[in-house]
Amino acid sequence: MSDLFKRERKLMDEARRLLGPTHDLRALTGGLQDANPAALGLTDKRALIDALGAQDLVATALRHSHISSGMDAQLKADAIRAKMMADLMGSGALGRMAQGVEAEKLRTEQLFGQAKLAGVFAQDMKMAAAIQATVRADLAYQSKFMTVAVQDAIRLAATEQSKMGLAFETFRKAGGDAALIAAIGEMRSPWLRIDDAARSVRAFSEVVAIGHGVASSLPFDEQFASTLRQDLGDWRDPMSVNIEAVSDPVHRTELYADQGYQSDLTDFPAPAFDQAMVIAGLRQELDAIDAEGGGGDGLQRAQRTFGLLQKLEVAVREFIVTVMQSAIGDNWMRTHLPQGMLDSWTGKREAAIRAGSAPGALIDYADFTDYRMIIEKSQNWNLVFKPIFGRVEDVRESFQRLFPVRIATMHARVITLDDELLALVEVRRIHRAIRKS
Repeated sequence: MSDLFKRERKLMDEARRLLGPTHDLRALTGGLQDANPAALGLTDKRALIDALGAQDLVATALRHSHISSGMDAQLKADAIRAKMMADLMGSGALGRMAQGVEAEKLRTEQLFGQAKLAGVFAQDMKMAAAIQATVRADLAYQSKFMTVAVQDAIRLAATEQSKMGLAFETFRKAGGDAALIAAIGEMRSPWLRIDDAARSVRAFSEVVAIGHGVASSLPFDEQFASTLRQDLGDWRDPMSVNIEAVSDPVHRTELYADQGYQSDLTDFPAPAFDQAMVIAGLRQELDAIDAEGGGGDGLQRAQRTFGLLQKLEVAVREFIVTVMQSAIGDNWMRTHLPQGMLDSWTGKREAAIRAGSAPGALIDYADFTDYRMIIEKSQNWNLVFKPIFGRVEDVRESFQRLFPVRIATMHARVITLDDELLALVEVRRIHRAIRKS
């Protein structure tokens, strides 16, 4: 299967799985009072699938998403439209009613208007029709997955071992099939693709192996970093990122694919992905998944990822100040920052003070990319950071994997499952490294 085909299929699937609870959409959009609840997916999803017939449902979803089974020449544009549809419906419109129905309704209408301007929806399309299309697409995507008996999944895994890099080695060291059986046995939500079960087993096994490696290996161990590259892509070379472009989830998905990221790792419905993150140890508990299963909606995922990165930045700043002061002294900023960085921080602080803010520590005005530049600066690396991180290209890679996600959170854009996986992995690696210092 070509990389282009896989990339476009990924964009299609992403559009479906970013959708959240449909009853909230009904409550938050004022133009739907006269709409048919069954047509909008407001009844039980399984009953609706049965009522419409799976074949009709899938056909309708594909028609609304302009997807052809032959993956024709318009696939690229259609994938972007589908992805942006998910951006619209997976963001603020899925905020809970308790946060303010009117505020969320207004935001939904604003996002819908932006989507029209961007060409996601036709100018004369009504919000009810747009929601109907996205709900049907959601149903079509979720209908592709099933639960499976553990032993059946293990048999599939056995046939796929030659295609498992990190997972095969991890489970071999952890006791072979027993470790994988335990992990699969904890899954409760449908997670196995009906049309490609082996693909789901490989992806799930790799995700669990990544979590095990992050927890048990030295965070920047050379062998682990090399094997992880097979799944998350090779980000070692210095790179410049168009900030405005990576705010767009379509562009980020393309960027990840270009770096070699394996998008199959997140090809699960959101509830199954969230469970897999807990089983893998990448998330310590179902902290954002409530009893109704609403923790996977776009707003909560974005808030969770924003908080994760914010805590990392605070920790990294404290770490840099501590180790640099210890090694060089209180004057380290004047002598060991990259050229122009101190002036930039000082200017930002002065501007903040003029705007009425209380002054903070100078490093509080650092950009996200400044941390990597301080660490990589040759005199700092050799004197302070090499014993902590090992190889400069590996720590550069970790920060560069996080940078597009960080941009998306700061611009209040939808956070995809790919974004969250990268954040969960790399935040934990960096945290473990600086805590050991």
